[in-house]
Amino acid sequence: MLKKIVLGLLIVVLVAFSFDFGRRWELSKTAEYCSSIGKKISDAGPAYCVSK
Repeated sequence: MLKKIVLGLLIVVLVAFSFDFGRRWELSKTAEYCSSIGKKISDAGPAYCVSK
């Protein structure tokens, strides 16, 4: 029973970490794209390019 609880917690931690990593990766790629077209990433809300 304890093994199942530990395994469940491990899976939850891995899912949370992979979600956070994916979000940070997506934001960095969006910022890279915005920079390449001469704009900057928005400060608030969803990540999109805005004029500098």
